Amino acid sequence: MGETPKVSVIIPVYNVEDYLRQALDSVVNQTLNDIEIICVDDCSTDNSLNILKEYAAKDSRIKLLVQEENQGQGVARNKGLAVAKGEYLYFMDSDDYLELEALEKIYKRITKTNAEICVFKNSIYHQLTGILEPCNWEKSILNIPDKETFNKYDIPNVFFQFCNVPAWTKMYKASFIKSNNIRFQNLKTCNDVYFNYITLVKAKSITFLNETLSTWRKEHSCTTATRGRYVYCVLDAYRAIKNDLSEKDFKLLSDAFYKRVKISLIYEIGKVEGQDKRDYWTLKLYKFIPKKYWPEHVIALKKRNSFIRKIFSIQNIGMHKVICIVGIKIKLKNKKLMEKENRKD
Repeated sequence: MGETPKVSVIIPVYNVEDYLRQALDSVVNQTLNDIEIICVDDCSTDNSLNILKEYAAKDSRIKLLVQEENQGQGVARNKGLAVAKGEYLYFMDSDDYLELEALEKIYKRITKTNAEICVFKNSIYHQLTGILEPCNWEKSILNIPDKETFNKYDIPNVFFQFCNVPAWTKMYKASFIKSNNIRFQNLKTCNDVYFNYITLVKAKSITFLNETLSTWRKEHSCTTATRGRYVYCVLDAYRAIKNDLSEKDFKLLSDAFYKRVKISLIYEIGKVEGQDKRDYWTLKLYKFIPKKYWPEHVIALKKRNSFIRKIFSIQNIGMHKVICIVGIKIKLKNKKLMEKENRKD
């Protein structure tokens, strides 16, 4: 490996001892040999760190970083990015795996086209059933221009729909990422949503490689398994994207942006356990997008909630709690607020 490897592969690792060897084998045996492999152990409590040490002892291309406390994938990826020396960057999940010619094929495509981002296809391995199947990219491919490179100006109406969100379906030019100072968010879930879309928006040239080169292990990922408990993260991600878009870009991409947010909200809220909680988050999160993008079930829920609030509601007004029942208001002293106010005095 030279001083500047062709590709830096950055792998955040947390409690994946059952799948880590397959992931690492798929990287160390790549036909593209001139790579560095940066593994960031995020304070694993299983045997993952020992496995990483074992592989690092055998392969000098592996650089091992160890975090003293668990901080999540976003922070781990940023730690790897900070020390990466490669011309190009590939972010891989530690429970997934690559086709052995993947990095070579992607590298050839991205260098040939001089693109800043190369997007490629993935397959899905269903951990619970053992079934391996291609991810359905057909609708997405229809949105991609028939040219070697493209950007937001070519497909503004579908720009947030033409590819999957995860960073592991893309390779990035390192100078592009670093010069724009783009980093992953520190979120419990959805930590690559901001990174994915901001890089795409800022890219002057994107290329697409119509080959299936990575496999996502479904029904295992710790982040995926717990995302219903952190549903608010999806809004943190999209709010950051909206804040960072220029006025010109948002005007160009707003329709595609809100359509993507709608799809993401449907998915993320669907992971929440319990209908009451799902209804709560539906009413809370959909305030972010204009009503014309609301699905029918959200419109119906909003009407039902408004009707209920007309019949019964509770509000804190000043030092009082006001209960309204079918138009009749009952005003009660709010003891907690009054005690708090008295303590100030």
